[in-house]
Amino acid sequence: MTAGPAYAAPGATGHLAGVGAKGLPVQLNGAKKPFYTALINIQLNNGGKVVQTYCIDQKVETAGDAAMVEDDWANYPNKGDKFSQPDKVLWILQHSFPNLAVDKVGAAALIKGLTEQEAIAGTQAAIWHFSNGVDLATGGKHGANDAQVVALYNYLTGVANVGEAAQPAPTLDITPAKATGTAGKLIGPFVVKSSTKSVPLTVKGPAGVKLVDANGDAITSVANGGKAYLKVPASAAAGKATITGALQSAAIETGRLFRGDNVVTQTLITATTTPVSAKKMVWASWTKGGTQPTPSASPSQAAPPTVSVSTSPAGASLPVTGTNVALFGGIGAVLLLIGGGLFFVARRKRTA
Repeated sequence: MTAGPAYAAPGATGHLAGVGAKGLPVQLNGAKKPFYTALINIQLNNGGKVVQTYCIDQKVETAGDAAMVEDDWANYPNKGDKFSQPDKVLWILQHSFPNLAVDKVGAAALIKGLTEQEAIAGTQAAIWHFSNGVDLATGGKHGANDAQVVALYNYLTGVANVGEAAQPAPTLDITPAKATGTAGKLIGPFVVKSSTKSVPLTVKGPAGVKLVDANGDAITSVANGGKAYLKVPASAAAGKATITGALQSAAIETGRLFRGDNVVTQTLITATTTPVSAKKMVWASWTKGGTQPTPSASPSQAAPPTVSVSTSPAGASLPVTGTNVALFGGIGAVLLLIGGGLFFVARRKRTA
């Protein structure tokens, strides 16, 4: 649940995990055979809790171990059915079993000795009345339906049901998913958006790394819409850290819809509120701060000193500013000729 906004639609994921508590079978008007009722379990992914649900898709069968995803009422896949009053369904769930104990449901409906099986059957039939437009058979001997089931059905679909608005699903998002920077400078900002007023944040990374606001002051939480930055010591080596936000209280509320995740299966609705963990993790990385010094040249690599033209007064000796090769070549040739002539004269005197 860390690949996107936590519990924004679509939200939590899981899979069908079999039938839970069973109810009595019910006979619906126009049906040739009774329908079985039961609470259906959804096992949340990543070792999550089991969520209890009712069916809101009476015409579709369940697919064994089907992948399920939490979603909003607006995304109910069976568009052809009568589903114009989801608030009525939510009221049923809030005022019946298992959200309330069986004895409390019976007391509210003025039913003595209501059993768990009767409560499940009457609740399921009442839900189908609003989600699929089908009615519990009540003619003759109650259409072979249990009298307690019929009584609960009439209560849950009657004048007492004034509807109940759904609570928005908790949301948490931190963007961007990854940011980079340089040690000694603030990395970010990381923008936090949530359905709550404030989100606690924690950081996991090398020593000295901390979360700060835009002024560089240390923080441990961010308000909805606020910004957080990562501050890394200037002397730190290249590295990375994670920033995690967690909602203080999050839950899959009663009345949340679970539909098949890329599979055709019965659409389900949560019968109770299930506390869950809602977290979002993002990453930050950095390179070593500062500019690397340019290595100094060794003595053997040192550049020769620059020779400048002297500005000495006239008459003073002038420094050498270059080498006149032609001049020195001419002087050398003259000296060689003179030396050769002297050698020839000296030899003639010896032989005379």
